[in-house]
Amino acid sequence: DLQARTARLTGCAALISAGRTSEAIAEFSLVGAISRTDPITAKVHQRAVSAVIAKASGNRSKAVREIRTGLNELVRHQAQFGSIDLQTAGAIHGRRLVELDGELALSTGRPDAVFNAIERGRAISTRLSPVTPVSAESAQLLAELRLLTEDARTLSGDPDAADQVAALRRRIRVLHDQLSSISWQVLGDRAANRVVTMSQTREVVEDLGKVLIVLWESPTGLSAVRVGGCTPRIFSLATDQDVGELIRRVQADLNILAYPSLPQEMRAVATASLRRSLNALDETLIAPRQLSDKPLVIIPTARLAALPWGCLPSLRGRPVEVAPTASLWLGGTLAADRTAGELVVDSFAGPGLESSEQESAAVARVWQSHGVPATNHGCRHATLSRVADALSSATIVHVAAHGQHDRQSPLFSSLQLADGPMFAYEIDPEHMAPHIILSACELGQNSIRAGEERLGLMSVLLQMDAQCVVAGVAHVSDETACRVMGDYHRRLAEGTDSASALAASTVASDDAFVPFTCFGSSWRATGPAVG
Repeated sequence: DLQARTARLTGCAALISAGRTSEAIAEFSLVGAISRTDPITAKVHQRAVSAVIAKASGNRSKAVREIRTGLNELVRHQAQFGSIDLQTAGAIHGRRLVELDGELALSTGRPDAVFNAIERGRAISTRLSPVTPVSAESAQLLAELRLLTEDARTLSGDPDAADQVAALRRRIRVLHDQLSSISWQVLGDRAANRVVTMSQTREVVEDLGKVLIVLWESPTGLSAVRVGGCTPRIFSLATDQDVGELIRRVQADLNILAYPSLPQEMRAVATASLRRSLNALDETLIAPRQLSDKPLVIIPTARLAALPWGCLPSLRGRPVEVAPTASLWLGGTLAADRTAGELVVDSFAGPGLESSEQESAAVARVWQSHGVPATNHGCRHATLSRVADALSSATIVHVAAHGQHDRQSPLFSSLQLADGPMFAYEIDPEHMAPHIILSACELGQNSIRAGEERLGLMSVLLQMDAQCVVAGVAHVSDETACRVMGDYHRRLAEGTDSASALAASTVASDDAFVPFTCFGSSWRATGPAVG
């Protein structure tokens, strides 16, 4: 009986916590073997309890074996689903196994053991390939969702329409649930990408002359593993500062400063607050680490993923790449080395942005001046179908359009186009442009699920094999985006890689704080027209 087994396993865990190991071992012997037909929750629960008992008994090898087996079983379970939503949601079942894996690794004091354990835990879902739901089943619901989303956006500023907006949003949530349930029925390909080790990662990091930092929440607080530039090492970032609260302040101040008509007094106050928060984060995360001046790759915790790293004083002007896992970063880096063929650039201007037409046209002109086929899609022509076609066929896709990160339903984060919003849910993963730029709003944001799983438009694009996504983690003024992006594409077209180009363009800007981030792996244009 499954309920009786679950109760007995819970009792075993309680006995271990009380230090009664021999009793826990005796009780566990009555649980019985795992069956092939057991639900995944029962399998990983039993593996976790078995690992805890083995660890308490001093049998490290058995504990490691149970953890690895349980994680592999979880990945095989997740690989049945094509839905990103279900893949990430499934990661919660392995949370205890991931924690145990980290504890065992940390007890060795070896950077490679810690690095590999962190990577195994974080790669549970991001190593799987998503599948697009069948369009025939979702088309009508998506059409209604687009219409209602537009209505809610139009009416949201009218206080007299508050009840109507609330009703629209309730219906929108119902549609989110219905569309998600359709995606849950799509089968995965049952294949999973490999998880990289520290030795594999270190070799590439050293060859490229970079430094890679993996951050994680250890039992003593925020900690990090450094790879590249010297012997790998573990160090603690323990601090009295509330890092999460500092990041929230940074984003709030950046959002305020993005308003061009902000009174000077308010601008001065927000700027001073932003500097204080960025300095505190810099002193906690970067400055004391003596990371030299090499390009930096950051594998952050979920709460640190939304930090505008390039705004930190120690990192201003330094190329920085931010990736959810080392496996994703390394895969994108190696894929970029193999990328060849004709460059094709599509640039889009979304509605409602003062400088989007100017920005889109400037991007296209930069590449055209280098002999690269580049199309400028103005506001009237920046449609759902054209953006979808570009994402599946172009090399570089630049979108200067309003966007919205939906914290409750991150797969319905969207880009505002001429004929309505385009949702992350409906992006086709079969073919993906290697480099995508989202130059407006805060589309670099993610929502954090249990188990440190992250979802949002940017993370969906990376999971669908975009090698590099440049996006903001806070609002950016139209004027700043236009100026920075024109310079950014000029540097790209001259042969500079995306992380270096972004760092140089933000420094060259008149603005002290530009919250664009290079997500994934730095990308470089190749071909006779470049340089």
